[in-house]
Amino acid sequence: MTSKITPARDTTIDTVKFMLIFGIYIFHFGTDAGGWYGFFGQFHVPAFFMISGFWAMKKLDRSIWDYVKNAFNKYLLLWLLWVCVYPVLYMITGGYGVKTGLLLVKKFFFAVRASGIAGMWFVPAFFLVGFCYFLVAKLLRKIPKLNETKQALLHLCIALIVTVIFHLTFHLEKSWLFSIDQVPLHWFYYALGRVVFIGFQWIKTKPKTIRYTIFIISAVISISYMVMMYFDPNHRLWGIVSEKLPLLPEVIGVAMALCGLFWIARIIRCKFLAYIGQATLGLCLCEIAVKMPIKYGFELLGWTFFSPWIAILCSAIALLIGCFVVMPPINLVLKIIKKPIFK
Repeated sequence: MTSKITPARDTTIDTVKFMLIFGIYIFHFGTDAGGWYGFFGQFHVPAFFMISGFWAMKKLDRSIWDYVKNAFNKYLLLWLLWVCVYPVLYMITGGYGVKTGLLLVKKFFFAVRASGIAGMWFVPAFFLVGFCYFLVAKLLRKIPKLNETKQALLHLCIALIVTVIFHLTFHLEKSWLFSIDQVPLHWFYYALGRVVFIGFQWIKTKPKTIRYTIFIISAVISISYMVMMYFDPNHRLWGIVSEKLPLLPEVIGVAMALCGLFWIARIIRCKFLAYIGQATLGLCLCEIAVKMPIKYGFELLGWTFFSPWIAILCSAIALLIGCFVVMPPINLVLKIIKKPIFK
């Protein structure tokens, strides 16, 4: 009989998602963002997959078709809208011909990582990661006397084995259809997120003294590690461990960074930031539609990014415009076109 762990949504998780999307905005300013570029580059995408895995075992009773239908409406529909609309805008504003626009549509639709951030390669990859987890989780659920915690741990082991075999077998290039080359590793992070969430729920059942002690130690270690990540983005302090186990520093870095962001979010407890963090997929689109024009506007005016704080300010402005100006009409369009496709 499986245990009942209710993944209640709260402002802390959504605030973490806000900080991650904010970090992505800053990261894509490149070296103009100073040390923040290398810092966020170590964990921003894997951490998103990991935090999404917190709710990986929700609604396993639904059919495969129901899962695909829900995931399509939630993720791929917005992505397909982007694939069709953005190349047209790019073609018009850039003065390119129809042939160039059609080639861009094709490039974005196949969602290879080589298409860059504008191709939104991670959306189809996220869909495939979630689908892999859903299928394996449904199979593991059929094993007798295997509770939810053991299922999650076994799932993590399976995802790790698949990741290692895949990376040892294939020479990765940024040109795989629908970014399939990114699925094994991010499936592992997705599964790791579920294990971390179950561990957090387990700690919450312990006596208050023990619980607070673990939380304080965790906060101090994780935030200290984040400081180290900022000043040592290449993991030089790992030395021989990095050479022998190249995946280990990355995994620990992502887990520690996510843990640190969690504790920072617990301290902040800001509902406004949490509200913005709920629309992370839409805000990924807004990065190209809003942030990039702001950046180019600065450059046209001759305003140089003399300080990382300028990049941070531009990212904040773009997030606000994206959330409260761009996303509302997009959500309205999605509500109109969703029902005719899948009822």
